[in-house]
Amino acid sequence: MEKRLKFISLGLLVSLSVLWIFVIPPLQTPDEQAHLRYMQFIAENKRLPNKNDIQDNEILENSDAIENLIEQTQADRVFHNRTYHFDFENPEPTQIEGFNAAHIYNHPPLYYLWGAIFLLAFGSFGILRVLYIVRFSNLIFIIFNYLFAFKAASLFSKNRWFRAAAALLVSLWPAFMFGNSGINSDVFLFTSFFAALYYLLKIYKSNELKSDDLLKISMWSVVGILTKAQFLAFFPIVLVLVLWKIRKNFSIDKMSSFFAPLIIPVLYFARNLLGLGSLFPDPSGKTGIITDNYFSSEATCRGLSILSYLKALLYPRYVLIFKGFAGNFGWLDTQLPRAVYLFLSFVFLLSIVFFLYWFVFGLKRKTLRTVHFLLLTPVIPLELFYIYLYFNGYISRCYENFPTQGRYYFPMLLSFVLMGLLGLKSVIPVKFKDVFYKLIILFAVFFNVFCLAMLTQRYYL
Repeated sequence: MEKRLKFISLGLLVSLSVLWIFVIPPLQTPDEQAHLRYMQFIAENKRLPNKNDIQDNEILENSDAIENLIEQTQADRVFHNRTYHFDFENPEPTQIEGFNAAHIYNHPPLYYLWGAIFLLAFGSFGILRVLYIVRFSNLIFIIFNYLFAFKAASLFSKNRWFRAAAALLVSLWPAFMFGNSGINSDVFLFTSFFAALYYLLKIYKSNELKSDDLLKISMWSVVGILTKAQFLAFFPIVLVLVLWKIRKNFSIDKMSSFFAPLIIPVLYFARNLLGLGSLFPDPSGKTGIITDNYFSSEATCRGLSILSYLKALLYPRYVLIFKGFAGNFGWLDTQLPRAVYLFLSFVFLLSIVFFLYWFVFGLKRKTLRTVHFLLLTPVIPLELFYIYLYFNGYISRCYENFPTQGRYYFPMLLSFVLMGLLGLKSVIPVKFKDVFYKLIILFAVFFNVFCLAMLTQRYYL
């Protein structure tokens, strides 16, 4: 029965994912143009960019094929949506100095090497067809997301409906699926977070520490480290927890299983330091993960009171984050109806209350285990990293909108779902639990289809 449930769930997930891939117009997922340009550069030059490539950003910025695709897709959007928010007199909606170069130098290259393979293999098909081929390759990692969520949920409950509910709620979340429907290195980042969290939970749940699990958590950590800076905020926690576990079960085989794959990112970042001057190089001085060069301002918010900084951190920052997390498809100029936001806010707050209730009483009754605390390991370091980035921009130039996009919080999605379900599970009577989990599955499917229909109507009907 469980295999059948998993098979049906995966079939539904893949079917809906394919629809999302086709419904979302080309170059309308977050920064898809810049991510595609990075892949194109690697495919054309058979190498990573070097210091000379970024002179005036010209080499990395220019791509006739992508410019032509932008003009073509803009014309399509004008036809389908006369009130589209971009200025159609200008066929280049993201003509910001350093836009492509910022992505190329701020992100490690693993996802772009993956995409470059498809550009090399299918480049003769044309840039638009290759864009969809790369999008379709994301299905592999969408399936991985479901499987890791399912396996992680199995460490907290043997109920098959609980596991299916957790896996489908994660993998079918509309804004999450929107992000996974386009060309974006977040695709690798999300899966690496889910995989690392699952193996971390498994290592601490199991009585026996296996070299195979250490190798897998190390390999997925390599994927994350070579994909985006966010994983570097999480990896020190992974490293400390793994070393703590190895300490009690020490062997050369276990140490080598964990550390051998990590040689790859060490070599990559050594290359950056020695050849380009920093871990995330910025040879032009015009780009950077911290400076966020798209928005400049002469204003400053230095010297304000602690209360002012706290207010800025909490509001409207977390409201914007929640809107993006729940389903603000900003690149498509489409937001959920207000009533939906209010309903999701109520459910989210209710889940937090029940989770805190379960957590506090678990502490008192001493029923909490290490794996319950490990659910917080992606959340705390990543949020601290985002708070640092936020204040870096806010204090220096009163900039309140970075990082407030909901998709920055999708690496925490598996933790959020499991914590919420564990909290709700603690107050649901046993005889109603299966029904409750089935309702969650129905909600996950309905919410996904509702958002897909909303976007389809907005852009094609």
